[in-house]
Amino acid sequence: MGELDEIRDAFRDWEFNRDNILKDIKILFPDLEFKYNIEQDYSSGIIPSFEISGEILLSKIRERKILDKDIDAKSREIELISINIESLFKELDRHIQDLNNLDKNWENVIYLEKDLNEVNIIISRLKGDILSLEKNKGKDYI
Repeated sequence: MGELDEIRDAFRDWEFNRDNILKDIKILFPDLEFKYNIEQDYSSGIIPSFEISGEILLSKIRERKILDKDIDAKSREIELISINIESLFKELDRHIQDLNNLDKNWENVIYLEKDLNEVNIIISRLKGDILSLEKNKGKDYI
């Protein structure tokens, strides 16, 4: 009975491996069907080999799974970027609307090349220079 149990165990291992491989292969070939016949009256003094080959195919399937995951990740990244771009356009539209509410001709307003703080500093210096000139103006005529 030990040899028969050994054959059954080998067959069950083969079935398990086959099912896992077929599941992976169906990713690439969803319509794949696998059929096999078992001879019920099989008898032999040699334990049959239930070897599964096709390592190249299996490695390509694993590679394909990795690529599919990478493609899915990139697709999600692209989707997030698209959402961010859409949000930026909405925010830009909102700012343009705010500018239109302030002044319809906002596009024609002269752009200052300096920020407001720099302009305020320059104005303060100019005020100081004007005061200094006004003080010195009176001294020149005396």
